[in-house]
Amino acid sequence: MKKFLMTGMVAVSVMGMVSSCSHEEGDSGYDEVTSNYINAFNRTFGEPAGNQDWGFDQVELAASRMTRAIYPDYNFSSAIPLKPTTSEMSGDKFKTNVDGIPAYSSINGGGGYANGVSYINGSMNINIWGGGGTAENGWKNSGGELYFYGNCDLSNNNVYIADNTTIYIVKDATVTLNNGFQQNCKVYIGENAKLTINNNISTGNVSYYIKKGGFEAKNQLVVNGGHEFFVEDGQVKVGGELQVENATFYAKNTPITIGGMLNLIVRDNPALFYNEGGEIKCSGKLLNNSSKFYTDANSTFAEISENGNCVVYNGAQATMVSNGVIRVTNSNSDGSNGSVLINDGDLEGTYLGTEGGAFFENNGLTTINGNTIVNSNNNTWVNNGTYNTLYFIYNAGSSQVINNCRLHVSEDFDINLGDNPGTSSFRMDSNAGVVTKNFNAGGVFTFNNGTFNGGPFYIYMNSGSVFEVTQTATINATKADYGIYCLGDSWAVFHANKIQCAPGQEYQGNKVTYGGKLAVISETTHFPQGKSGQYDYINYANGFKEDYIYATNFNTGSANISIPATACNPGFNRSNANPDPDPEPDPITPDVRIIAEDLTAKQNSDFDFNDVVFDVTFTSETTATITLLAAGGTLPLTVAGKNVHDLFNAGEKQMINTNAPERDGGVKRDPVSFDITGINRANRGKDIRIMVKKDGKWIELIANKGVAAAKIAVKPTFEWCDEYMDIQLKYPKFKQWVQDKDVIWY
Repeated sequence: MKKFLMTGMVAVSVMGMVSSCSHEEGDSGYDEVTSNYINAFNRTFGEPAGNQDWGFDQVELAASRMTRAIYPDYNFSSAIPLKPTTSEMSGDKFKTNVDGIPAYSSINGGGGYANGVSYINGSMNINIWGGGGTAENGWKNSGGELYFYGNCDLSNNNVYIADNTTIYIVKDATVTLNNGFQQNCKVYIGENAKLTINNNISTGNVSYYIKKGGFEAKNQLVVNGGHEFFVEDGQVKVGGELQVENATFYAKNTPITIGGMLNLIVRDNPALFYNEGGEIKCSGKLLNNSSKFYTDANSTFAEISENGNCVVYNGAQATMVSNGVIRVTNSNSDGSNGSVLINDGDLEGTYLGTEGGAFFENNGLTTINGNTIVNSNNNTWVNNGTYNTLYFIYNAGSSQVINNCRLHVSEDFDINLGDNPGTSSFRMDSNAGVVTKNFNAGGVFTFNNGTFNGGPFYIYMNSGSVFEVTQTATINATKADYGIYCLGDSWAVFHANKIQCAPGQEYQGNKVTYGGKLAVISETTHFPQGKSGQYDYINYANGFKEDYIYATNFNTGSANISIPATACNPGFNRSNANPDPDPEPDPITPDVRIIAEDLTAKQNSDFDFNDVVFDVTFTSETTATITLLAAGGTLPLTVAGKNVHDLFNAGEKQMINTNAPERDGGVKRDPVSFDITGINRANRGKDIRIMVKKDGKWIELIANKGVAAAKIAVKPTFEWCDEYMDIQLKYPKFKQWVQDKDVIWY
């Protein structure tokens, strides 16, 4: 049996772990250990073909688990904000010295230098004002240049710098001010330089450009007035609220710490917060009011620590798109008024609500440790990945609530769509799956913080989809036609442990309508009162037959239906033959197997590519399950940041599942699985980082095109080598394949 390694509901993240190596030919630029490995590989197998991609570029993935045959009317891709650009981040804007720049001096109580250019070094009063001065009384005109050099602590000085001044904080300089700059100034912070501002920056009409430098606002920071804040490979810390209003905040590979809320505001135009890489920590809420928020696949929104509605996105233009990780503490996500939330990575919180015509799309992994509430006739809620929630409450009527992959509800799936024939529905794509503890569609039910009124509902299922209720389905649609339908030509399955009427409503008719090629299976009873009370409980539509119901007082045989389990679907398998008393679940076919060498192999030694072997099963475009199969190496080795020997509960010098003799440290272990996020399915597992510790340092295993590889992608049917067996002995055409990728070698 598989063992799944999880910490609560939090999946292991591999954000920011994509290989930084980009060498396409030769072995220049590699560390000594890797270079030695490459040379040994080349002497053993010959120079790899220039187009040899080691299996990672081949399109051999199993059939897509996300068929996405049901598309919403709304085009989510149109909501994704474009990456902001600026010409101000070019290298010549960031200064390394003040050579040729005159020092600042105060003249007649004014300040500056006649040509409007000077530098500050140390602590002093500064009075630079614009408006057309002379050499004798100040800055020549508004729009001069001021350089800061060295250590400039101006906390105890009077500082005034005119509007429209260009300010350079040169390499290695530190500047501390009590207040910010005047409007329309531009500030450039160079490598290893830092600007610290002690008080609130209430006038944010300043543009900041930071490259490999730091910025700290001890209190509030406001970026507004159409201005920009661009930072790359730096650090940003805001002690209070960070407010972006009608402006652009762009960060790349930069950790950001915010002591208050992150507040995105629209005035004449929406604000834009765009983050590529780095970690964001926010002690207040994230409030997005008709603006745009984007994080890429290498980003982590690690913390929102305020309780309550902490991720709030309002307004017709409010957009939140996450390709990375949004991991929040005690947080709610509440969207309304036409707002958009797109998760392409890993989203976790305690509440997610959509109302007022909000749009939500999950393409990755979403984990809601409380309620998911869909509460508007104009909502669009789409799941194309894996969505986990404690409660799912659909209390409105919309045709745009769509599950194309896997929805898991730990407690209750509650539904009441109102009397709105033809438009109110929960739709499931072919081979999609829902697993819930209870299903409530009628009567009054209590969930963790309120009550729910069940009532009319439609569930439309396509062929191969499975709706699994592990305990009780309580149904009272109240009117004919409402109920559960299969719209496809092949079986869909509604399976529950027990199907019952809503308590106290046993003598009313029209509990449910079943339609199409739908198998309805209850392990115990289906309405204990029988097939009907005073009025018919069940209506049949679209060719549905009573024989399709398998329960006490109905069809007593076994449904002859087999739907394979996938990452999207729990699967269902019943036949008319005698059942296996202890059946194993249908296995999920992995997408790709990865085999690796730990860089110890030398010429004429065993290149066995079994130092770690694992399968990758993609659960969405950005998430996957890794299943460790073998580990023949005896060096510390990690996959996606996880120590392989630790996961196998084995010693570092033990060789696992490679048929090594027990006297040499060979052991057998069950496969071990864990989930990851933040990868790109198109990369076929290449961006899953494998690290080995050799000679006291951690080194990444490479698979660059045309260069000797330490990891190779193969089909899941590939049989890995035994210990001490060179791969050429098991697969004689391996050497030919290295030099010609079209050779079929296994």
